Amino acid sequence: MVTSISTMTRLSSLFISFDSLASLPDWRTQRQRPPPLTRTVLPALIQLWFSGLSEYLEDLVARINAPLLRVVSIILVNQLVLHTQQLSQFIGHAPMFMSYTEAKMVFTSTNIAINCSSMEPPLIFGSLKLEISSIGSEGDLQVSSMAQICNQLLFLVSRIERLYIQEPSWPSAAFQVNMDNTQWLELFRSFTAVQALYLHDSFRSPIMSALQVLNEESVTDILPALVDLYLDGYWETAPELQDNEEIEPFITARQRSGHPVAVHHWTR
Repeated sequence: MVTSISTMTRLSSLFISFDSLASLPDWRTQRQRPPPLTRTVLPALIQLWFSGLSEYLEDLVARINAPLLRVVSIILVNQLVLHTQQLSQFIGHAPMFMSYTEAKMVFTSTNIAINCSSMEPPLIFGSLKLEISSIGSEGDLQVSSMAQICNQLLFLVSRIERLYIQEPSWPSAAFQVNMDNTQWLELFRSFTAVQALYLHDSFRSPIMSALQVLNEESVTDILPALVDLYLDGYWETAPELQDNEEIEPFITARQRSGHPVAVHHWTR
């Protein structure tokens, strides 16, 4: 396919999608080709949409370079192991994404998506969306897969300064929060530059429960740069910090570590 599109020097948008799992060839029966020594440059490509297995995405992005890329939307079928090393290099070759400092992680009953963007001038339209489909998997496996992706895209997520954990703005069945504390901590581990964390009310209790397990010595291992915590519905349910057992242990541990965190009401 790359050979076919290599001559399309004016190609600006590329869409690749598999309608269902049944339409996906068994990757294990295919002989994986080594990545080429040089990539095919698509000088006009600004939009890429892909939906399918991570192995097929890796084979594609290992062979192309799109320096003007501004919009990326990827939906990956959930697997125990996701391969995104080549995706990391591909995105790293597009200067647009190096300025992204904000990420919104949206949880629904069918998927988990992270949307990255820039809030700093110049505000040039662009977006990077990575989504894990829940086809044939449980929500906790989706979270583990998202943690894998964030770790493999460390160059990108380690620049994020504002992180939102939320439900979608459109009507959707609620995400079933049934992960253990370790899974939440692994999800946050790569976000080393986050200064402001915004938590939707649905996720406040499980996430604060996970952060409570961090003691004074380890409390800065996760979200070390955090200075502001914004809680949806905070003042309505807990007007006094001292009376809120959900957040007090974490706030106290951060205070004692010399890295205090201020709590705010999130007005959306």
